[in-house]
Amino acid sequence: MRYLDVFDAMLTDLQTEVLNFLRGNRAAYLYDEAADAGLNQQNRDRLCCALAAARQPVPERESVVRALYAAECEARKQNPAENSIAAEILTKLLREYDVTVPACDSDVCALLSEKEPESDACIRLAGALGMTSYACTMVDCCRAEGGGTLPEKLAACAALTGRPADCALQSGK
Repeated sequence: MRYLDVFDAMLTDLQTEVLNFLRGNRAAYLYDEAADAGLNQQNRDRLCCALAAARQPVPERESVVRALYAAECEARKQNPAENSIAAEILTKLLREYDVTVPACDSDVCALLSEKEPESDACIRLAGALGMTSYACTMVDCCRAEGGGTLPEKLAACAALTGRPADCALQSGK
């Protein structure tokens, strides 16, 4: 199995986020002061990745993007220093609807549109989305492709797996 197969499976699994939102489970994605802000942000990041990577048209996509953008703006007011995958993606998606928004040079948007993205970028995105099992599997695939060793450029993102052996790679042990 190649890391690209695992990355593709992760993007496919993310489509459940779209279904959850469309079925009315919006509280998990929209900003709420009483909710766990980190989990709420991670859910919004996942949903935005799913929207950007969707292979089939998403019903009511524009209204979903606008609602998420409003939630993202509210979250940024409360925590302006926090970086957000959702903000990057939503900026790009809103431009598709001719909405004027600030410029966005998003690495995530570029990654989701690449045919064969780099392994380290795929692993970092899985880690940022809290999808550790996918990050672990992609690291394992890269290790297998490398004859049991991990390429040097992946040592930094190996720590995203949380596995002690992978974390030791980052520290050079």
